[in-house]
Amino acid sequence: MDLPPFPDVRGLTVFPGMESNTLEFKQSLSNIIKNKCISTICAFLNSKGGYIVFGVEDVDRKIIGIDATPMEMDQHLRWFDHMYHSKRITDGDGNMLNPGTLEAKIVNVSDDKFILVLKIKPESGQTYKCLDGTTWHRLAASVYCFQEGSAEKELIIMQEKINLEKKRAKYALNEAHQVRNDMKRIISLAKELDLQFENFTNSVWCTILEKKKAKENELRCQKNLCTFIFNLFM
Repeated sequence: MDLPPFPDVRGLTVFPGMESNTLEFKQSLSNIIKNKCISTICAFLNSKGGYIVFGVEDVDRKIIGIDATPMEMDQHLRWFDHMYHSKRITDGDGNMLNPGTLEAKIVNVSDDKFILVLKIKPESGQTYKCLDGTTWHRLAASVYCFQEGSAEKELIIMQEKINLEKKRAKYALNEAHQVRNDMKRIISLAKELDLQFENFTNSVWCTILEKKKAKENELRCQKNLCTFIFNLFM
């Protein structure tokens, strides 16, 4: 199954999509983060592939970019290229990855912000494993190890997933509270505007009545004057 094309993120501040069985976010890019991604890369290879995006927060999907010099970015790219020769991940027979399995590239978000995207494309019917013999798989937005004796790792990953879901739930709850507060402000503003409009309408209507009354009094005075003059000459 072919991977969906990577979305156009130029000019965006929030990534257009959530973590899934084909998408993983990493807030930063460092040697520690890269080494932690070995199991994730293996999991994508044993599933249907995916993208690891460095420079995006995993909870609110905010695109923060990568703070690195061109020389540092070149070192990061060469690190991923070295994955082919290091055999930190191999196929089931212990052979190194075939060219095209991993593709790391820099994606510009703006003139002064960029992210690094690692595209992982497995070969059909192939099984992959890490250097320590563990085999990882991607399920939903998490990775799992089904190797014998990996119960402790599975427990750690499950706990990380629970913590991530808690963060997402907390973020969603905060958003819901923000929406509710915004609705309250909107309703309050609408009531205030409605009252102002009612006061304005009443003011206009009173002005019209006053002008009408004044006009009627003027006409009445003119009529009385005409009657007086008429009676005067009769």
